[in-house]
Amino acid sequence: MQNFIVLEQYCLTPDSTHKEVFWLNLTPLDDSQKLDYQPGDWLCVKAYNPQSLVSALLERLSLSPQQLVTLRRAGEVTVECALSEHLEITQLNPAILNKLQRSYGLGEWEDRHAMIDYAEGKDILDLLDAFPQIAEMGEEALSLLSPLAPRFYSIASMNKDNSVSILYKLVAYENAERHRHGAATGMMKRFAVGDVVSAELRPNPGFKLPPDSTVPVIMIGAGTGVAPFIGFMQQREQQQAQDNLLFFGETTQAEHCLCCEQLEAWQKAGLLKCYFAFSRDQAHKVYVQQRLWEQKSEVWQGLQQGAHLYICGSQNNLMDSVHRTLLAILESEADLDGEAAEAYLKEMKKQKRLQLDVY
Repeated sequence: MQNFIVLEQYCLTPDSTHKEVFWLNLTPLDDSQKLDYQPGDWLCVKAYNPQSLVSALLERLSLSPQQLVTLRRAGEVTVECALSEHLEITQLNPAILNKLQRSYGLGEWEDRHAMIDYAEGKDILDLLDAFPQIAEMGEEALSLLSPLAPRFYSIASMNKDNSVSILYKLVAYENAERHRHGAATGMMKRFAVGDVVSAELRPNPGFKLPPDSTVPVIMIGAGTGVAPFIGFMQQREQQQAQDNLLFFGETTQAEHCLCCEQLEAWQKAGLLKCYFAFSRDQAHKVYVQQRLWEQKSEVWQGLQQGAHLYICGSQNNLMDSVHRTLLAILESEADLDGEAAEAYLKEMKKQKRLQLDVY
């Protein structure tokens, strides 16, 4: 990890009543350090847990903040430091439930899927509420917890001024009469210009533009999944590459059209062609996969010309539906049967013409 300084942060959805998406721009604290990344790479941000949750757990576990504890990766730290910086407490890892059931005889989950369903939307305080026996374990309960993992964000810029940008959506929801925030996004929302951030660049070799700028590009994303495509288009603009097609989905155009001013500027310059899907702007919901299907002839024409196709967004909400639509397009436009259509996409992946950044 290295230290970055916040150059800029602003909300992209100031008029939204249910979704906060932010643009965050960082540069190295040491201006002699030169950033080395490409569009499509990740920024890995060190997360810190919210102090309110840390304090609640200290009280529930009857632990002193300055009490020392030894963690496998961090060594000897105070309990407060362990809960703040090193242990996952805003999420309930299903692996903890498996350990509870196997080692302590707590819980009655049939299988891993049941554990995943139970853990959804819960944190460690919820676990202590459900199983007071764990709270009575005190320091031993810390050994059940998972390490606090850094958070990965798709970079939304190309490296042209020794800075790096990301988009992130604030994770915030109500559950069991408590307001919850994601560890990293809740932390980042509080950033102001000049604040120091611990992060590092991570390469994503499986999500890269073709070396030949004349190759057509088809980009498919929803929500903050548009982030890497901003970096892609900055590079394609520099290369004056004009064959760029974007399918982008969000909820409403007025409140949630992320980076649309920039997208529209590229359209006016003839560098980009966009198809938008704003699901709640009409009586019937419209999603990215429907826009893809409507433009199936154009998509197939691009694929025939050797286009590289990129998908960024949710595995559950985007990838599965887009995959099915791509198969349907191949069956319709290329006259392939289901098996041949699957084989076509597999060959595209093998050739690195189909690249995914899904989560």
